Amino acid sequence: MASIFRRLRKINKSRRSAPKDYVDLDQGGHEKTELEQALSRAINAVHDLQARLVEHDLMLAHTISSNPTLVTPLFQLDSQFQSNILRTVSPSKIMSTSINDIWLCSYSSSLLLGAEERWQQGDPELAIELASRVISHNPFLCELDEMRCRLFIAAVQHSLCQYEESMTSLEPVVQMNMCYAVLNNPESSIIAGITYFIKGANLMKFERFPEAYWSLSQALDIPGYSEKARELQREAIIGFTRIEAAEFDHSAAASTHALLDWEYSDSS
Repeated sequence: MASIFRRLRKINKSRRSAPKDYVDLDQGGHEKTELEQALSRAINAVHDLQARLVEHDLMLAHTISSNPTLVTPLFQLDSQFQSNILRTVSPSKIMSTSINDIWLCSYSSSLLLGAEERWQQGDPELAIELASRVISHNPFLCELDEMRCRLFIAAVQHSLCQYEESMTSLEPVVQMNMCYAVLNNPESSIIAGITYFIKGANLMKFERFPEAYWSLSQALDIPGYSEKARELQREAIIGFTRIEAAEFDHSAAASTHALLDWEYSDSS
């Protein structure tokens, strides 16, 4: 990564020292392309390392599930380092205020501020009503704000243990976001990630661990949700392995292989 910036400084220095008439625009464009490609490779390498950390957590969770008395601190990615990783998509004005570990207040829209406050104050039913009112009483509501409101309702329903209702609330978000993605809107990736996160949290409650694991894997790159998604994935591994161990009478045949095989076959 450091070599990229050294090359960039060298290019800028040579351009300042050369007469304007002799600046080779084609060469400059070629060097810029090379830098962009090198930066892209560096970002991909960082993402690969993150994926390996996830695998580390999963294997450690599998060990813990086999021996519940074993208490080993799971590896945590340094938050400052993670925040410096360049991303193609990042939500605007994201804050650290999380409600019940299922909803991250972004404060990017004033439409949900009142509903979020009611939920935080212990009135989730009124929070749902306020969010629903935003959808039904605003004829000029854009698709993005409507999807946010519906995701919020699904998150509150999850907190009320209304998991079936929460899953139902996510369905129109998925349909709307498919059209939104066609427009190449960068917010579409964020909406999809939060949708998968809430869905994965619901599936965990149904003990549908393989499906939950896969759904949560789609939220691992969403700022504010990635760490919780990894934590729930570890819980999915533990839950799944314990079920497998019970079925195989605690034999060595119980492993994470079936869950991982399910994920790969489902995503292919």
